[in-house]
Amino acid sequence: QNLKSAGMSGHDVIKELISNSETFKQKTEYSQAKWLRKKAAKHAPQFACESATAFSLCRAYFHKEPAKTCYLREDAMARMLTLSNVQPGSRALVVDSSNGMMLGAVAERVGGTGTIAAGYNGIQPSVDAVRWLNLADEVLQPLFHFPLSEIGAMSAPSPAPAPA
Repeated sequence: QNLKSAGMSGHDVIKELISNSETFKQKTEYSQAKWLRKKAAKHAPQFACESATAFSLCRAYFHKEPAKTCYLREDAMARMLTLSNVQPGSRALVVDSSNGMMLGAVAERVGGTGTIAAGYNGIQPSVDAVRWLNLADEVLQPLFHFPLSEIGAMSAPSPAPAPA
């Protein structure tokens, strides 16, 4: 910790630990490699940045907070997308209670060339996952939201006009 707080990089810390270790040179080659892997994981962590896709976001939500997406796994999402035959140019109706995860996957797959009607319950749509996907404006342009409560009003017969 003192070496790290002094501003040394992780690899420099590991080199310093090797030079201060009395038993490192006595270890077998396998034990040395194992010790180096352990120290590298502790002092020089590595990560890779990847762009968010519907599947990577679904995987992250499932491992971090699965209740937010109704415990939706990426294989189940892939199955639903396959069975719905959503493709570029499709017209889709999506009623999503998985925090916008399915809506984002459909929008990503349609790619801005179709039409997506997204129904929601309540005051406003819950589309956090769509925002996390960081989709382009062209992809989100054919997407429109409507409250499901309006469906009943659409199917009700309109009053007959009063006779003149």
